[in-house]
Amino acid sequence: MKKIIALVLISVVIFCMAGCDEPSANIIYAEFENAPSNLDPQTAEDFADLMVIRNTYEGLTRKDGEGKTVLACAQSYAVSGGGLAYTFTLKDNLKWNDGTPLTAADFEFAIKRAKAPETKSPFSYMISDIVNCTAKDNKTLTITLSTVDCDILELLSYSICMPCNKEFFEKSKGKYGLSPDYLLSNGSFYIKKWVITGEFAMRMIKNKEYVGDFNSKYDAVFFNLSTQSDRPERINKEYLDFGFCDDYVPSSEYKNVEALTFADSTLYALVLNDNKILSLPAARKAVTLSVDRDEIIAQLPVKYNISNKYLPLSVVEKNQNICAGLKQITAPDYQPDAASSAILDLLKQKENKGLSFSGDTIIYMKDGNTKAMANAVAKSLQKSISAYVNIEEIAKQSDFNAKISNKDYDFAIMEFDSKNGSIFEYLNMFSKLKLPNFDKKLAILSAAKTYDEKAKALTDCINTIKNSNRVLPICSTGHTLLYNKKHKMPKTAYDNGCMDFALVK
Repeated sequence: MKKIIALVLISVVIFCMAGCDEPSANIIYAEFENAPSNLDPQTAEDFADLMVIRNTYEGLTRKDGEGKTVLACAQSYAVSGGGLAYTFTLKDNLKWNDGTPLTAADFEFAIKRAKAPETKSPFSYMISDIVNCTAKDNKTLTITLSTVDCDILELLSYSICMPCNKEFFEKSKGKYGLSPDYLLSNGSFYIKKWVITGEFAMRMIKNKEYVGDFNSKYDAVFFNLSTQSDRPERINKEYLDFGFCDDYVPSSEYKNVEALTFADSTLYALVLNDNKILSLPAARKAVTLSVDRDEIIAQLPVKYNISNKYLPLSVVEKNQNICAGLKQITAPDYQPDAASSAILDLLKQKENKGLSFSGDTIIYMKDGNTKAMANAVAKSLQKSISAYVNIEEIAKQSDFNAKISNKDYDFAIMEFDSKNGSIFEYLNMFSKLKLPNFDKKLAILSAAKTYDEKAKALTDCINTIKNSNRVLPICSTGHTLLYNKKHKMPKTAYDNGCMDFALVK
């Protein structure tokens, strides 16, 4: 009875959301697990943000239904200067959703803004090879590289390279992409409504000013926020079109549900600070030998897999040319006797007198599964090295990120997600931990050109993470996207978490 009432209420909410200017018969209804909060392409980094940006912006290039990089805002390009200069000619009649002409200057401003240190773009390292970007006229843009980069066309399809109108940006006075009043789109959709305070809701409406090759069949996409367990039932009954459900179990009951399951893309790891007793490398090493992954995985749903590797499977699969030359690097296995012996020897030393784990805490984001991980880790530490630690739930992602950035923690259960499968984007998340020499190693990887060079640099990055004894992989999980079978779409419409609704048929 409760489920029936819930389904009726959802139907009422959906009906009420449809305004008279948006035909309800041609709308996709989808759900987020987390609400988007930053729709500025040059600074966004969270999954929900990148999902919306993929649908509301279009770059010089874009991924098509086969996963190939194709021209988008650009109608053609020429390469000169020994492969160091790319000159793009834009399509005719490009416009922003408010009717303002979109010009080459919008791409020049966006890329220069992304590279500027004051922007603090989380993915600025990805465009470090771009040394100059110049708009010759409204339709001509030249991008100059420091070294030949065979991946430049794909890179230009990423969020960080989306156009930005300088005049509109300056009028926003620091609120660009952060407020419903300061949004501008040039993609297949634009944001008609974005409720930030109170109960989240978002409407993406088909952009009538869009003149590209990715016109949506649908007039709108309505998002709401929910973690309800009855998502497969609602999709089956067409109360919902798209949603994630990683615990989904196929059943004849759900005859109208299609499931796309993707390789492990999220790594969960125990992260150690280097303060107090953890300032001692030997103490951190002992902790990494103290965690029983088998015991932890026993407390989690079947979607989680034990992992002692630093790269998720999805990253490895998407970067086979690089990872084929990668030396397998694994984290330490569970060795409680060695851990106990190491801690006892450490604390016997005169210079370490008074050091202990007393009062230390494991922080984790508000989620039942990460809480189970934190509890199991705490029990492992108590059992292996007699370390009694607390656990603390953090409700907001922004608060959690601030604690990590300010090194205001002892231990943390962290997610490292590959998002679009980029090795550079994935490894950049480890920069938040401020590991010694890691950023230098990452810069070398970013600058590497041949696959052999990249494989060697990637090995150095992973070894730097491992040797710090501050990151211990615990488990990994993939994602399962559910949708109603009335929709037709290529698998590549969902690219490691970012759905392109213009590809849905």
